[in-house]
Amino acid sequence: MGFRGCFESHLRALRTARDEGADVAVLVEDDAVVVSRFLEMLPEIQRELDGVEWSVLLLGYLGDQSPARHFRLEQISPHLARADHWEFTGSHFVAVNGAALDALIDDFERRQLPGGHRISVDGVLNEFRHASGHPTLVCVPNLARQGPSPSGITAQAGPRARLLRHGVVQQVLLTVKRSLWDLAAMLPTSWSVRCWNLRARLTARSRHQYTAESTA
Repeated sequence: MGFRGCFESHLRALRTARDEGADVAVLVEDDAVVVSRFLEMLPEIQRELDGVEWSVLLLGYLGDQSPARHFRLEQISPHLARADHWEFTGSHFVAVNGAALDALIDDFERRQLPGGHRISVDGVLNEFRHASGHPTLVCVPNLARQGPSPSGITAQAGPRARLLRHGVVQQVLLTVKRSLWDLAAMLPTSWSVRCWNLRARLTARSRHQYTAESTA
């Protein structure tokens, strides 16, 4: 039910944005923790998007858990990078170009029909970006993370989940993580892209070595 609820809430937000004639729809999940500098950076990001073809911009994503972590990023502006590989994990803070809303909503709605390919919101956004032919754009450094509270679509059992549900623990973790994320968001984009690409090269090298040993 958690996946269905997430799917429905994203679709409802997209429909509202379309019906109100929004130039850009920004989807922010309730457990997203946005860096404090976001409002300061927003005008700069908007200027950098002028003249750039895009449908979906990932403002917050799970970089360490994403399959796209194994592929290089190409920096295209002071705060934006392009990923040739289209698969990312994390849809907790996403901007959608108003010109792409109708097509994206149609994509969501088709999946509700009998025989539709029912997948998570991450999967829908990934497949839509791939099908649209528009480059995947990401903000670098990441401008949001998901908070420490247990997700509605993940397991809730065990001592860790019970501990995270404790209000005081959540607030302490959130304060510490927000401070670290704010510091990370101040890093130069070029440095962050270099770190991402270094990780991609090392991962590719390890994967190649493992494949060679497996076939030996």
